[in-house]
This record gives sequence, structure tokens and C-alpha cells, in this order.
Amino acid sequence: LPRPNETRHGYDSAFLSEEPKVGDPSYEWESFKSPKLREYPKPPTSLRFKKFIGGGEEGVVFRARTESDVPVAVKVYFINEQPPQPDYSNWPGARYWPFQHESVNCAVLDMMKTSLRVAAENNRPLYLHPNPKTRNDAI
Repeated sequence: LPRPNETRHGYDSAFLSEEPKVGDPSYEWESFKSPKLREYPKPPTSLRFKKFIGGGEEGVVFRARTESDVPVAVKVYFINEQPPQPDYSNWPGARYWPFQHESVNCAVLDMMKTSLRVAAENNRPLYLHPNPKTRNDAI
């Protein structure tokens, strides 16, 4: 995750984009350095909730369908407001905001999926370090 900037409550709230999730995301290097979850393009009332899947410490998950009948999972978080920045001096006891972590993960996975699909469509190879030991090895 990108390091928090000094913004509201100390977190970098720039992990969310107002850009609608329509079409492919940018998968340029700059986008990977600062991943942003794109906004669902329809109102939440357009989802048809079907079944409770499960729950845990962070929230609950429901199976739903979009207006075009695409199956999706919808997670509802118990903590829906950004908490104050954790005190990292007491790590590992510091708390994090699950919504932020999962938003960044979803944005990165969306960019990776697009990158892999475009490479396959264009017969372009992907070059990966077979045994990265450092962050720089991996990128």
C-alpha cells in the first residue's frame, strides 16, 4: 500500500477514484504506484441482493446481481468511516482500515487482469523475475 499522506485523519484518501468502473483501467506504471478503486457506475439500488454469503470481523458479504445480470459479491463494512491514523509505534497492535486495503487490492487486481488480457490479445510476452528477493526485483 502507498504510505499515508497527511490528509483527513492522516490517511491518504486518494485510493478512491470518482471515475466510473467502465471499460479497462489504466495499467501504466503510475497507476500501479497509486492504485485507485473506480466507482461502481450505477446507484447501489440497481443491485439485486440474492443471498448472504458470510461475515467476519470486518463486515458481511452478499451475493448480488447487476442490472445486466452479472454476478457480483458485495461487502458491507462495519467500520464505514475512516478511523484516525493508527499509532505505528505500537506495531503490530496498530489497526488499519479494511476498506482502504481491500479497495487498493481490488484496483491492483483489476489492473493486473487488464494487463494480462491485453498482453495475450497482442501476443506480447510478460517478463517476470522468477525469484524476486526485493521490491526492486519484483518491479
